[in-house]
Amino acid sequence: MRGRSLLVRADADARIGSGHVMRCLAIAQAFQDAGGSVCWLSSALPAALEARLEREGIEVLPRAAGAAALATACVAARASWVVIDGYALGPEYASAGRGAGARALIVDDDGAAGQYPADIIVDPNVFASPAGYVNRPADARLLCGPDYALLRRELTAAGVAAPKRQSAERVLCTFGGADPAGLSALAIEAFGSLSQATELRLLVGGANPRLTELQALARGRSRLAVVYDASDMRAHLDWADLAVTAAGGTCLELAFMGVPAIVAVTADNQRRVAAAFVSRGAACALGEAGMITAPAIAAAVNALANDERARAGMSRRGREMVDGQGAARVVSAMLEVS
Repeated sequence: MRGRSLLVRADADARIGSGHVMRCLAIAQAFQDAGGSVCWLSSALPAALEARLEREGIEVLPRAAGAAALATACVAARASWVVIDGYALGPEYASAGRGAGARALIVDDDGAAGQYPADIIVDPNVFASPAGYVNRPADARLLCGPDYALLRRELTAAGVAAPKRQSAERVLCTFGGADPAGLSALAIEAFGSLSQATELRLLVGGANPRLTELQALARGRSRLAVVYDASDMRAHLDWADLAVTAAGGTCLELAFMGVPAIVAVTADNQRRVAAAFVSRGAACALGEAGMITAPAIAAAVNALANDERARAGMSRRGREMVDGQGAARVVSAMLEVS
């Protein structure tokens, strides 16, 4: 891998959130760990996330849109691989990367991209199936399921987390990088209906435009903390006894760390994620974002906090699903193709 370069093409903003960027960051870190270098091309990237990438030793290129810009960047970076992740980034992006001399890896969800002119396709969802990827080259390698969960180094470096406490007084709330449904404000409102012993920690993502509003809502509440653009997710998940979360990539992180979860559907593509985790006993459902209220959040938290058996079962099943080695497996597959 020495001397090899990876170009990542992924975006983040208040509309699409930061999930595409964060899971590609896991691949980028594993690529670095194998001795390669990484640069990043986007057309939208909040300043906080750009700074995060730069702290990781990733070169962030000037913003540019379109497949032609990706091809130009591949040539300039002498990229061995290009990783593409985003519903708006069609098959022409992978084709452009391959045309510029790079191998192409597409990160996808349940066949959403439709066409796959790539060398490797990664779908890390619990429900992932090869049936969604019939339109791929015969020699394209398909990596499906939570064995390929893309967890960042900050989560996995310390290994498997310690067992959770029997008590459940520490509640973590995280609704993605942008929280377009506004559930963070409802979580703060719900705090007043929780046990007096409860501590609540609200993680506000780097693409969330409502930070000032949320800080104002939380002001004066001694057991409620608002954390912006958390970089040490491991510490927060170690702290938490249970979590309330959007049903996105964070569910895989919670599973790895054994954190019992209450999951909300905040986008159409999260329905299958929520259903998969609930059906496997690794989470319980909060419902669709448009129907969620502060009393509903409080009721769900109180119910799970008072059910030690349910929490223990969720924790065990989550750990059984996700072992934290997904990004390393993906990079190993890249090395095999190379």
